[in-house]
Amino acid sequence: MRKVYFSKDKAKIVFAVKLSGGVKNVTFSNFGGSYATSCKEEQKAIEDSFYFKRGLVYTASGTDGEQSEEEEESGSTEIGHVTNIQQAKELLRSSPYNIPYQQLGTPEKILRAAGELNISFPKLKL
Repeated sequence: MRKVYFSKDKAKIVFAVKLSGGVKNVTFSNFGGSYATSCKEEQKAIEDSFYFKRGLVYTASGTDGEQSEEEEESGSTEIGHVTNIQQAKELLRSSPYNIPYQQLGTPEKILRAAGELNISFPKLKL
């Protein structure tokens, strides 16, 4: 299951996690502050980190990052902290999605792009 992590207040955070194959850097950029991984070992290392435990890094759902079986099968990701269309646009423009701003010109285009990526924004108010 793929999990998307975000840094609190879109802060730039970089830290290393120990994995069986060595050490890996986890980087949250200034804009969007997101990081995605499907690696269970890496997810556990992130969730065991100081940054996650202190709430400086959190999962897309805003809670424990667990998805329902239906969501996991469909591959959908619920982004709980997005409440307006501008936040949705910024999220889609940032890593790991990197959608060009020209493709996100209207709320309809933003929602269509999110749908194509199986992303939903349950708290989004248009």
